[in-house]
Amino acid sequence: MRGRPAGTRFPYVRVTDRSWWCQDNASRAYNRWVEGLPRDCRAGESEHLASYGTQYAYALVIGFNYERPVRGRGAGIFLHVNGRGATAGCVSVPAGAMRAVLAWADPARRPHIAVGTRGGPTAITAY
Repeated sequence: MRGRPAGTRFPYVRVTDRSWWCQDNASRAYNRWVEGLPRDCRAGESEHLASYGTQYAYALVIGFNYERPVRGRGAGIFLHVNGRGATAGCVSVPAGAMRAVLAWADPARRPHIAVGTRGGPTAITAY
């Protein structure tokens, strides 16, 4: 389902059993959401989004390596709800904080996410 949930300004797509994020460097769909896994995108090199119901209950795509993807640089980087354990490159926050971010974020203002350590930011990424 496409649209915009109440209280948010970003358009959205609802995760289904056919929703994947292709992270296969050899695929034409590299670093893209796909409905149905393309033949050239190996499942072992992709993320089946429906397998992470808690984490992707609310999420935003972080635009890292998205506009003009460089293969091998990284794919499938999201801001999403915390799950068990660490993420594999994403940024995760508690569900309440994620809902607050979705209510606050305005695509017209081009929000950014600063990623870093206590010593300061290490990368700044725009969606």
